[in-house]
Amino acid sequence: MNKKTLILFLIFFAFGAAVSYVIGALLSGGEAEKSVETSSQGQPARPGWKAAAGSGKPLQRQDQAKAASKKDAAERQRILKVGVIGPETGDQAVFGLSVVKGVQMAAERFNAQGGIGGKGVEVIHRDNKSDGALTREIFSDFANQGVLAVFSAPTGWSTFAPTHLANRSKTILISVGARRNIGRSGDYVFQFSLPDDVAIDDLLRFSIKELGYKDYALVTSSANDYSLNISARFKQSVPKRGGVIRVDADTYDSFLGERNIAAVIKLLKNAPAPLHALIFTGGAEEAALLVRAVAEAGLKLPLIGGEDLFTGDFLEKGGAAARGTLLYATFSPDDKTPQTAEFLKRYAMVQKGGQKGAPNRFTALAYDAFASLAAAAKDAGSLASSKVREALLNRNETAGVTGATSWTPEGVTLKHPFIYRIEADGVKQKFVLLSGGQK
Repeated sequence: MNKKTLILFLIFFAFGAAVSYVIGALLSGGEAEKSVETSSQGQPARPGWKAAAGSGKPLQRQDQAKAASKKDAAERQRILKVGVIGPETGDQAVFGLSVVKGVQMAAERFNAQGGIGGKGVEVIHRDNKSDGALTREIFSDFANQGVLAVFSAPTGWSTFAPTHLANRSKTILISVGARRNIGRSGDYVFQFSLPDDVAIDDLLRFSIKELGYKDYALVTSSANDYSLNISARFKQSVPKRGGVIRVDADTYDSFLGERNIAAVIKLLKNAPAPLHALIFTGGAEEAALLVRAVAEAGLKLPLIGGEDLFTGDFLEKGGAAARGTLLYATFSPDDKTPQTAEFLKRYAMVQKGGQKGAPNRFTALAYDAFASLAAAAKDAGSLASSKVREALLNRNETAGVTGATSWTPEGVTLKHPFIYRIEADGVKQKFVLLSGGQK
């Protein structure tokens, strides 16, 4: 390329770049002025002076940041609505409908007592049909409406699908009853449930200190992911409380590829030292089979288990062999506090068709979760997301139908379980409340 050709090329290149810049600026409506300046290394440049688009006047970046901050604060002001997301149809409908009922009951009570500034909180709910994409769509709609918070059912999609949307939109998301730990999922994500590690530690403290059980067999149902998780927590807590796990067994035989309770019974009979109790971390149906097998083998080993055993199904199928079982629960309909008495009365009033039976833990947790949020909004004296979030985290321990509640800095509740034992009730069995809801 000769010198003349090179000069012509550079002239046309410079002219083309200038035209492209002008056209781009016109098409973007001046957005080029709003882009972040970068240094020669591609990193954001230090704050400096910059002319405001079209004004010719210098505007310091610090002032721009303040203006943006004020705009964000205004956007975080919320309306007196809360959303509820969960399955209301299909196999998991019980979880979504339970949370809806608990939130609605709490809102009716709160509104009857004056609401916030004399205005009531409206509850809106949508069926996510256990679908992730639909969950995100519903959450986005709620966030765009400016709801005060969104409560989600403990099902997987309901809890985990919208977490990034919650943080991005600064919309408070409260997962009700989730078992999986979602702490540190973001500043605007909260978990309102009974922590299994706290519940297990309290249960073992009672078992060892009050009943003198120190030597255990631990039986896992490895076909159940939750059982594996809970067994790991028992393994941490038993030695911490002064106990010893003498036998470590599993109801699932990986060699056979099926359940093998007979193999578990054999291990129990050949325990290296006398056992005081049998910890089982699986579900109610398998627990009933296990306690019957233990009784038939002539072994006197009370069962220690988690909340999944707190069901009428376990009482019925376990029969007399289930007597002595020790377990924990999130909610106790036998609790004699005024809060629980009022909650049970309200629940009976809203039951459709005169249905009988006690509310489940998800309804009770949702009831308490709404009460905590509403109280925090009143404490904050503002409907700005950041203010309500801060007030929620800083609330003192408060009593509720699921016991006393406080919060960790990660937005996870600190709660203590209700401890039950199964005892004889004539020819049948019943759950007897031993302690609970407090430290």
